[in-house]
This record gives sequence, structure tokens and C-alpha cells, in this order.
Amino acid sequence: MQIQEDILAKCHSHGVEEYPEEACGFIIGVRGDPDSLETVWPMRNIMNELHEKDPDLYFGTARDAYLIDPLEQLKLERLLKKEGKEIKIIYNSHPDVGAYFSEKIKRIHFGMVRLDILESNFWSVEQPEGNQMVRLL
Repeated sequence: MQIQEDILAKCHSHGVEEYPEEACGFIIGVRGDPDSLETVWPMRNIMNELHEKDPDLYFGTARDAYLIDPLEQLKLERLLKKEGKEIKIIYNSHPDVGAYFSEKIKRIHFGMVRLDILESNFWSVEQPEGNQMVRLL
């Protein structure tokens, strides 16, 4: 799979807009076409809201973690299904810390899933000017 420069540029712009908090969103493509990457769909990072409600459970803020609203994601997936599209990539920025997969991110997003099975699906990409993005297929 090759990600076009205009798609990466849109992800990068979203990261700059949300700075100093983490940006997150999806790259959308045609359902069933593994090489189709058509558009960037920015999503809202709800970590600050969750952290404010329960800081013990949601120990990160949008400064160092992200979580996409599951209801918003479900609505988007239903819309995309009607259009013959699907989420291909989940992206998020890592402001000021570099591109990596922290243990915290793995715990939040994958819980007890065996990461050795999923590891081949991760890519870290460092953008020019020190702006970083992490993508997940």
C-alpha cells in the first residue's frame, strides 16, 4: 500500500491544527480495494473529556493520548458502508515526542490482544520539520 503525498499532507495539516494536542482520524478508501486511499477524515480526540470525568481510568489527556469517540466512529462506518467505502487507516499525531507506539497506547487501544500478531500492521512515520504521525492499518 502506498500513501499519496496529498493524503499525508492532509494528515500533517490536521496535526498542526490540533497542536499541542494529539490529532486523530481516518483515511478512507473503497471497500474491498486494498490499495484505495481516497480521503482524510479528521475525528475528535475525546481524551480530555474522559480524563476530566475519570482521571484514574483515563490517565492521559489529549496532550499525550487519543481516543476517537466510538459513537462518532460507528456513525461514520455506517455512512461509509452505504457509499461502498471503509476506514483503511487510523492516524494520530505525537506532538513533541516523536513517532512511536507507547505501552500506554497499546493498552488503551488493544487491551489484551496479542500484539505480536498485530505488530506487522503498524507503521511509524516521521514527517519533515519534526512533526510526527503514527498510522495503523
